[in-house]
Amino acid sequence: MPRDACLKAEIKFAEMDLSQYFGLWAIEPTRFLAAVEEIRRLDLHAHMREAKANRHTVVTTAERENEIALVKLSGTLMKQSSSLVESSSSVELRRQIRTAACDPSISGLAIVIDSPGGTVAGTSDLAKEVAAARKKKPVYAFIEDLGASAAYWVASQADKIVANDPTALIGSIGTFVGLYDISKAAEMEGVRAIVVTSGGVKGAGFPGAPIGEEVVRELQLIVDKTQEEFNAAIAKGRNKTTAEVRSIADGRLYMAADAVKAGLVDSIDSFEAMIADLSKQTSKRAKALGVQMAETEKTQQIINVEADAPYRASYDEIVTACPGAGSDFICDQLRAKVTAESASKAWVAELLRQRDAAVQMVKVTEKDRDQLKAIAPSRGIEALDTRDHGRERGAADSGDPVAEWNELIEAKVKAGMSRSRAAMALNRERPELREVMVEEWNDRQNQRSKKTAG
Repeated sequence: MPRDACLKAEIKFAEMDLSQYFGLWAIEPTRFLAAVEEIRRLDLHAHMREAKANRHTVVTTAERENEIALVKLSGTLMKQSSSLVESSSSVELRRQIRTAACDPSISGLAIVIDSPGGTVAGTSDLAKEVAAARKKKPVYAFIEDLGASAAYWVASQADKIVANDPTALIGSIGTFVGLYDISKAAEMEGVRAIVVTSGGVKGAGFPGAPIGEEVVRELQLIVDKTQEEFNAAIAKGRNKTTAEVRSIADGRLYMAADAVKAGLVDSIDSFEAMIADLSKQTSKRAKALGVQMAETEKTQQIINVEADAPYRASYDEIVTACPGAGSDFICDQLRAKVTAESASKAWVAELLRQRDAAVQMVKVTEKDRDQLKAIAPSRGIEALDTRDHGRERGAADSGDPVAEWNELIEAKVKAGMSRSRAAMALNRERPELREVMVEEWNDRQNQRSKKTAG
């Protein structure tokens, strides 16, 4: 196997993702150049053999300090950790932070940072993960000596940033991409690089090909837009305006005291003091959460009481619950502020009362009719239940209430009602006729009695 092919196989076996080294970087430049020089001097074959010999799966978890989870971000920040340089994986850090944020036994989270920054790829997602954890429990960032560029992007999303020492370096807020234009060197060696491309900037950075102004403009546009995202995240996390962040986002490093003045760091203190302060904040958050939960429960109890309380029925609900009810009855129920169920019960009681009254009236009517039957043959008075009496004499127009009453009863009987139900219905429909009819019948009876006595 050729030497280059063998090296590629070793790199693949070691699961080294070299593609992440290309692209935009948010890193302190001197550390970046030092790392590049270190990799340049590295015996890659020996390094791969060592990586192959020591190859194993590493699963990292957040350490704990009492009930505080410690997540360490050290070295170059990349999406996947690398064996070429000391590094931290943004993907793995996200997993640790999310796990700690969701663990009910963990009350707070401290991100311990000693990093020059790293690739833009993966950093924004990691910063958002910190911001999401901050909504669940207190999150502090502790910078041990260096928190620059992408590492500071992540730190800015914490509730508080503490530097370990006045000599700690913070900042280097900026983004860059670097390309070598070796076209002149290639020309001096008699090499001409030809790039066949579909567009003006496609193939930019090809070794030996000149890098034109159009390529530089496009790369500058990408860098500027990326930096806008960087600035916006810091502004939100540190409660600043984007203009304030832009004024200090020139790539410079600040010593801790100056970083405090610039609002990049909250204080300078020891790790132990930071943990003690974070523990206090977790206690305050727990108490506040307890009060909030108590208020929520109290509100819920009020809601439950209101939900269990009788619901005042509307006009439409009473009408629906009480079919056939008159306006007086409905208005009485509205004034009483009753439920639809109570109104329905009241209406049933009213119907029963009306039925009892009607039954009593029917009994009286039947008694009168029997008495009339008894005296009709000798006194010449037609019985109340004579079926054709009304029709034969035109009772409806005769002014005879007794005959009219009988005619209406007969009409209802012919319509299919029993006599008792017909009398009950007519009593409800024509109470004034019932009253006149009884009075007329009594007068006739009195007259007959007087004649008999004379």
